Amino acid sequence: ADNLKLTRSESDHHTKTMRSVLQLLNSLHVMVSTLMSPTKSTDIGAIKKSINIFLSCTHRACHFVYGQGDKMWASKGNFLSLLNLPKQIELYGPVRWYWEGSAEAHIHEIKPHLVENLRKTPSYFVAKLSLIFKRKLVAWLRKTRDTDSDNTEETYRQSKGFYRYAEIDDLRAKLGEALPVSAFQLKGYPGVWAALGNTRDTVEIVALKFIYADIKEYCGMPFFKTHLAENSKASVNKKKLLEAIDFHLILFPFICGQGLVARNNTWHFEGRFALIYEDWDILTTSGKSIPS
Repeated sequence: ADNLKLTRSESDHHTKTMRSVLQLLNSLHVMVSTLMSPTKSTDIGAIKKSINIFLSCTHRACHFVYGQGDKMWASKGNFLSLLNLPKQIELYGPVRWYWEGSAEAHIHEIKPHLVENLRKTPSYFVAKLSLIFKRKLVAWLRKTRDTDSDNTEETYRQSKGFYRYAEIDDLRAKLGEALPVSAFQLKGYPGVWAALGNTRDTVEIVALKFIYADIKEYCGMPFFKTHLAENSKASVNKKKLLEAIDFHLILFPFICGQGLVARNNTWHFEGRFALIYEDWDILTTSGKSIPS
């Protein structure tokens, strides 16, 4: 406030505005994690609560940012449609089971088949969707028939199960430059591990260590001081590694201040990362859990 030469009232408004935006981001993360987590995706009570809190935080943040609470969400159907999710989940199951094709743009393939208005009977939509998927199946069969068998096998081969960095220098550079890092947890082994190398049957792994006593919380997300434990580097059999992986996860760096604008010499990265698991849980000081 002193640097910006704001009056006390302006300073208080700025503080409340920033707090409301942080609460909005925090509630958004909790809502998405609750909807996508295997342990919470059918808990209707928790889902209703997280949606209501998020919408309340959205309304409050809009009030401080725009001067009126319904400036942003009132004209957007996506916000209001969140209220339908609990009933929809009761009828059709968790959101994590839904599928929109290969991308959200899949709707563009369906719209041309839905002529006139959409006030039709359920049988109309069943017939239309059946027609669409029959055509897609025929198109896929033609493509498979006309494509070289080797290419088809390559297209549909199973996932490798984890990402590998070429060398430990590449992983060290990712950590130092505040970039996301792909990692995994192993059954029966503490910490988080990353894979290295490009050989066919063996994989080098190295551990990433965290200082649990030195965390910084932002928007409800704990960020841990992280370093590469190079002395833990070891070679393992690829097949055995796939069997030993318990969870996949992503490390996200804590970036603020000058780092949001330009990463130059004036910005110092503290080496803090948040860990988000494949099931939307996060790493906290008490272990793996859903965000709150």
